[in-house]
Amino acid sequence: AYQWQIRLRIYRSYRALLSVEREASAATTPQHREELLVRLAHIEKTVNKMKIPASFADQFYVLRQNIIFVRNKLMAPLTPAK
Repeated sequence: AYQWQIRLRIYRSYRALLSVEREASAATTPQHREELLVRLAHIEKTVNKMKIPASFADQFYVLRQNIIFVRNKLMAPLTPAK
């Protein structure tokens, strides 16, 4: 049950991160991207406060890498719609 609770915490963060990433693909205005960056910062803050046992460190660090990936995607220059 304890391991399931830890995984659930990680999965909840992934759910929020996936939502931001999906919206990032459709974000066409700088204002929308800024809103997504704020949401992403909130997700990152929540993740950084997590107390994770060492046995889940690999999943935790992959989550943090994925947050950086989504942030880089949001920070990339807007490409004009075709």
